[in-house]
Amino acid sequence: MKNHTRAQTTWYRIAATLNRYQRDAAHSLVTMIEREIAAAQYHILVEASKLVLVDQDRREIARRLRERAEQLMASPSGAPRRR
Repeated sequence: MKNHTRAQTTWYRIAATLNRYQRDAAHSLVTMIEREIAAAQYHILVEASKLVLVDQDRREIARRLRERAEQLMASPSGAPRRR
């Protein structure tokens, strides 16, 4: 799912619970969410590119990427853990 689509979906969920006056404030939050999604995708692509450059078996690289993705989803805030 593209960043804008993800942010828009989140926006609709938030907007459903807000009144008309609160929606303007929530719109800026959606923009921030969109940026966070883009930053996370960038981080993952950079990490993947580093692993591809390593002289390892493709299955090992895939396993390491899967572990990092699972760590991301397991963290309480949903934010990537710093190394």
